[in-house]
Amino acid sequence: MRCLAQRQRTCGGLRRGDEGESVRLHGRREAMAWALCVGLPLGFPPENALAISNGSAVSQAWSALSGAPADLTFPVSFAGTWIVYSTLTAVDVPQGEVLLQDVAVVDRARGDVGRQVTYPMRFVRNGRDEVVMDRAYNVAAVAEATARARDAVADVRWELDDPNVLRASLGDGRSAFVRVTQRSETYPAPDRIETSEVAEVVLDRAEGQDSQAKVKATRTFTKWKFRDDEAAGDGPVIVAACTVYDFLTPFDGDAFIQSKGQPVAQYTYRLALFRATPANLHS
Repeated sequence: MRCLAQRQRTCGGLRRGDEGESVRLHGRREAMAWALCVGLPLGFPPENALAISNGSAVSQAWSALSGAPADLTFPVSFAGTWIVYSTLTAVDVPQGEVLLQDVAVVDRARGDVGRQVTYPMRFVRNGRDEVVMDRAYNVAAVAEATARARDAVADVRWELDDPNVLRASLGDGRSAFVRVTQRSETYPAPDRIETSEVAEVVLDRAEGQDSQAKVKATRTFTKWKFRDDEAAGDGPVIVAACTVYDFLTPFDGDAFIQSKGQPVAQYTYRLALFRATPANLHS
């Protein structure tokens, strides 16, 4: 797969380009499934569903640039580009289908259970020399993989050192706005990280469409386990288990009250990350 983020560095590069951190990705696509990139770019979130507080404490200082949580940080060994093998392992509706705003969306996700998706993921260094996710690159990569087409996102804008807002233009004329409102990270063991992010997601209608803008709330909780390359051998260097929770919002009317702030759908993923090489990155 070709390099998706146009910066003054290679696909495996680790530092921001001299032109600044605002990233624009250009391409073509008539329609796509929006791949949310908050804690982890995984794809397949339901379309209908604004973020409610999940009660977790934010573990980092507030960002001086935006007043929102500082980005999640990872070990130095995460820096670089990886090939991810992601499998959706379960789709659950904890409160039953009666509260779902679009049962068809969940049914389509159920059809993807067990299907493996492969895409690149990149971690880079920000202006504080911390290793963080390259969210613009990752969103475009997951969108290509889940939509099964290259250039699935028309445009992505995200800033490395002010990371809480991501904007994207979709190939069908719609636009997406993602704002992370809460983050936390803990290290339960030297070789483990647990991360959590809460985000508001707004999917605007395309120009000329009569449909309403869609608003959703999501929380992404991920357990990461990692080892050094020598210990990994031919196996993955990093493995992760990720659960994406979708919540209703006041825009969902009476169903929002009935949901009592609890998730109405959850999607569980298993990931294995291998270091990218010129051969597997462009295959």
